[in-house]
Amino acid sequence: MLCLQWSAHAQTVLNVTTYGAVGDGVTDDYPAFVAALDAVAQLSPAQVILQIPDGSYRLALSQSADSSAGHLKISGISNLTVEASNQATLICGSPYHHGIYINASDNITVRNLAVDYDPLPHTQGTVVATTPASRYVDITIDPGFPLPTEDHIDGYGGAHTATNVGYLYDPTTGRKLNQYMDQYLREQVVDLGGGVYRYHTSNTVLDDFVGLKFVVVGRRKADAVKCNSSGDVLLENVTVYSAPATAFNIQSCDLVTVDQCTIEQLPNSTRLFSTNADGVHSKWCTVGPVVSNCYFTGMGDDSVNIGGSFVPVIKVEDAYTIVVESHGSLFNFADDFIYMDKTTHGLISLGPIVSIKTTTISEYSKGCMRIVFENPVPTFVTWLTTQDVRSCSQILNLNACGRGAVVTDNHFYNHRARGVLMRAPDSLIQGNHFDTIAGPAIVISN
Repeated sequence: MLCLQWSAHAQTVLNVTTYGAVGDGVTDDYPAFVAALDAVAQLSPAQVILQIPDGSYRLALSQSADSSAGHLKISGISNLTVEASNQATLICGSPYHHGIYINASDNITVRNLAVDYDPLPHTQGTVVATTPASRYVDITIDPGFPLPTEDHIDGYGGAHTATNVGYLYDPTTGRKLNQYMDQYLREQVVDLGGGVYRYHTSNTVLDDFVGLKFVVVGRRKADAVKCNSSGDVLLENVTVYSAPATAFNIQSCDLVTVDQCTIEQLPNSTRLFSTNADGVHSKWCTVGPVVSNCYFTGMGDDSVNIGGSFVPVIKVEDAYTIVVESHGSLFNFADDFIYMDKTTHGLISLGPIVSIKTTTISEYSKGCMRIVFENPVPTFVTWLTTQDVRSCSQILNLNACGRGAVVTDNHFYNHRARGVLMRAPDSLIQGNHFDTIAGPAIVISN
């Protein structure tokens, strides 16, 4: 009996070095990581610990790889712990792909890892001249940073589109200067020669910019850590130094915990910036994430952003049936839909659902869903009436907006936008420290 009990809880321990990983920061360890995770997949759902010895692991995933790839991808796996003793750093080689990608998996723990990108997904330099009347900002690039004309930075001239935004920093303190507007760079950068690059911005440019530091991000849909359609995930003592988008992107998941994690600029470097977008970005989760005991700084957007998606009502077919724009979140435990009254801004339950199916509306260019309710629906303003998705009625699945999220005992420091943007009901925000951020500390919103 004791033997059987031990056997039921036995763990297999694997080590990436068995599959050829070196961890010297130079050798391409990507093939070794793929082989190690293939071995884990063969053992799943048995309990497995994948050990990564402390070191730096260069993961040279091809920049042209399929968009579903990841530098360390855990997909369709259960009961896995990936951990280092103190810290193992993953140096990700493609700014177009996620660093750690957890997909369709459950009971996953990632512990004591760090994520960085090389090439960096942002660049940094000094403003050497401005032309306020034309909204030009001329910069030189600091040593060791990508050139603005490189494909992964340039949002307009390369094979991949991106969003380019510029931020101004104090060259002495390294703090973001929130008194100046963020610079939205809507045109391709111009190489003026002599190491000087010109940006044309959409925002006010001042002569005072000269001498300040200027960071430009090439914001893309790739995250340092991405959790998708997974449950019971623990991210513990994970550090993110850079990311093409968010540090931790949690999408359509159930109970993800981000605990004792850090977002910061690479220590002993001249970097002023960390991730190109949010610290934690959570959308369409059945249960909200827990974000606790973390330290986030240097991001290009909110520390924490949790919510779902309102979708427009396209058509009312009868007293019980509506057609809405298709969205994957509508299928997440689809039994608690609400709509927002545009006059009172109150959230009103639509009651039990009889059925939900995909459909099309000839007048509407996107896919749709037909939803039949047990109770009569209220009077909706439809897209067919307004021809405007913003002015028509909207519905939301409360089981796909991160309800019950917990954000406690964190320190959010020196970054753009808000501290916490919470759009999930039944949530707790408590014991957090907000310092030197560009926007409000906490925003509660629909």
